[in-house]
Amino acid sequence: MRRRIKIICALVVTLLGALVALPWLIPTGAWITRIEGEASARLGARVRVADLHLSLLPLPRAVVSGLDVGDGAMAARSVAVYPRVLSVFDATPALRSVEVEQLVLGSRGMALLEAAAAKPRGGDTMIRIERVRAREVRVEMAAGSLPAFDAELALDLDAAMPVNEARIATRDGKARLLLAPDAGAWKLTLDASDWQLPLGPPLRFARLQAVGRLTSNKLDVPTISAVLYGGSAAGRAELAWPGDKQKSGWRLAGELKVSAIDLTPLTESLKVKSALTGRLDASGPFRAHSTKAAGLADAL
Repeated sequence: MRRRIKIICALVVTLLGALVALPWLIPTGAWITRIEGEASARLGARVRVADLHLSLLPLPRAVVSGLDVGDGAMAARSVAVYPRVLSVFDATPALRSVEVEQLVLGSRGMALLEAAAAKPRGGDTMIRIERVRAREVRVEMAAGSLPAFDAELALDLDAAMPVNEARIATRDGKARLLLAPDAGAWKLTLDASDWQLPLGPPLRFARLQAVGRLTSNKLDVPTISAVLYGGSAAGRAELAWPGDKQKSGWRLAGELKVSAIDLTPLTESLKVKSALTGRLDASGPFRAHSTKAAGLADAL
């Protein structure tokens, strides 16, 4: 009996060793060339991959390292693809998840992704992706860089809106954004605590909550509630940028009511030299127009 147990244990160890070693014995150089070629054709920009590694344990996966798209337009330290193994026999293979580490996305990279998404798929072989997770994402824009965040997307590529849900959270956990499809647009819910605006005026909120709707070239936020600088604020806002229905630059408009805002820390955070002190109560509309997003704050 003891001898049988030893034999079984030896077979199990041998099998596990083979599963661990097998991916290292498979030549991946030709695969890298094919991945680079097909991805370059799809994105319309040169794609380079430093390395490709296959693993069977604990879950089958392929990991691409050192991804570069468009000579720095978009880059990632690694991209791991987890397939549903049994789906390889289906007409439409499925990926359980795609996990991206340390993604850096510039304005050129976002333009490449938008152009690729707009291309008709034609006769391309479809692959069903169920979930995408991205950790430590950095977005660099002309108006400035966003703080690093994590994102998770639940997908249904057969639906009119292929993203069922998108959850985004800053790495420090101070801000959380939820997006969900809403009649051809996106419903947006923001919840933040002890958080500073990443772009524009460096306002810091003790608490900020907002609910809005995002379309291709407009963000409408009818509900804004905030606690800041010892007081509170409530109102609505609408931001529009160049697109099909908006040709003349960036526009910001809305209405705001503030109560008991302490002027001293407010002016200090805005780096405004002012002799004003005390508490501010105010209400009314606001409006700004600029050819660039970065100019909206100065145009208010």
